[in-house]
Amino acid sequence: NVRAGRQFVDWGASVVLSEVLFAVRPTLEFGSGFRLEGLAGITPDRTVDLDASRTDFDDRTRRGYYGGRAVATLADSTEVYASYIYMADYYNRTVSRSPIVLTDVNFNYETSYVSVGGGGAVEPGFLWQVEGTGQFGQSTSDPLRGLQTTEDVRAFAARALVQYVMSDANATRLSAEALLATGDPDRLATTDTVGGNAPGTTDRAFNSLGHANTGLAFGAALSNLISLRLGASTHPFGGPQPTSEFQVGVDGFVFLKEDSDGPIDEF
Repeated sequence: NVRAGRQFVDWGASVVLSEVLFAVRPTLEFGSGFRLEGLAGITPDRTVDLDASRTDFDDRTRRGYYGGRAVATLADSTEVYASYIYMADYYNRTVSRSPIVLTDVNFNYETSYVSVGGGGAVEPGFLWQVEGTGQFGQSTSDPLRGLQTTEDVRAFAARALVQYVMSDANATRLSAEALLATGDPDRLATTDTVGGNAPGTTDRAFNSLGHANTGLAFGAALSNLISLRLGASTHPFGGPQPTSEFQVGVDGFVFLKEDSDGPIDEF
């Protein structure tokens, strides 16, 4: 099977990539127990970049994604997988975003993501998903603190989710989730090049175009962050549609820095 065109790509547990791409996605299935998934795609216009210090970061993002995933389905329908994604950086402008305007800034940020994870159901009513990701590659250092250098990226992120779906008529669901993404203690901005990693040091901050539920009030990027969430939701009205589809819920969050000396994306 091959799917090609503009499409939403939600890769694995969404931490590495959760974005609309112009992409080609081939899938090879070997019976019912094993499949290989491929990905080759680029971001369209109006994609918001992970680096907000770039000029036009919210409408001229130019990143490519290339890689694949091997998925095994066990006898109890549990899925386990391993994946690799290379994120290429095709952005070629060298002017930073206002109010700090610097020319001749090298914004290049190219990394690979290696993930292992899995998910499935445990009777009665328990669902689970877990993923760990290592990020490796190169970033350019902060131009505000001397001549820019190319430094190694060594970062990590993880997600774990457990849900319990009750057997009541309202399909009440309870959930608990933990998110972790490493930070860098010498960065001034955890996601940006300007104010980013200090020259001559390894970049420990995890960054991607992935998505994580960090709430509405804070909504922090998944970088130098530990997020713990408890949630509940239910369909209070039964009966025929459309009232049966009405759902209400509540989430409670606790946020911590992964590295207490590093920044997050709010002051």
